[in-house]
Amino acid sequence: PLAPVPETLTLPDMASHVWIKQGENMRWFMAAYGMLAVAEKINPDSCFVRWSRERRSLGAFREAKPGEVRRSFEVQLERTMRRVKAQDLALADSVEALDRILKERTPAIVLSSEGGDFLEGDIGYLRQMRARGLAHLQLLHYRLAELGDISTEDPKYGGLSDFGREVVRECNRLGILVDCAHGTSAGIDQMLEISTRPIIHSHGYVSAN
Repeated sequence: PLAPVPETLTLPDMASHVWIKQGENMRWFMAAYGMLAVAEKINPDSCFVRWSRERRSLGAFREAKPGEVRRSFEVQLERTMRRVKAQDLALADSVEALDRILKERTPAIVLSSEGGDFLEGDIGYLRQMRARGLAHLQLLHYRLAELGDISTEDPKYGGLSDFGREVVRECNRLGILVDCAHGTSAGIDQMLEISTRPIIHSHGYVSAN
């Protein structure tokens, strides 16, 4: 049975990895733990990342073949969309949709990706995914790919790549929220400089260095 939605339900989660067992109801858990909106982050690089005892961190352990990251993204996207439909969750893909969610108190998913490497250098694919509901894009994750430097690897681009800059501008145009988590300080500074709309840092830590 679905849990009742409390009138005081107002909390959003900006960086969720949903590991709910198959058959269990995500909407029930959201209501039970006070979540009105969850940015469910697809992890396109999850097939290529593992924990390194030597480095004591997560990182890519092999190179992806052409098309492999995109296929990973698409499989996870389809799984998420099936859950949204089956569990009668709202999809927060616009300001208007978010207003309805707040008014009607309907638990909702914000379709998000942790890493933009599923684009594989194709800005047109970003437009296609926006049309399918992608509303929140974290450009970088654990693969040093086409978009820019990541905080856990030696820098290659001095921040964002040219393609990464293009993606920030296109996100602004399409109405996709830019997330700078996992970026280097230089890359975050460049996102702030380039973006004409507010951006977020959904998760991370503060260092004195």
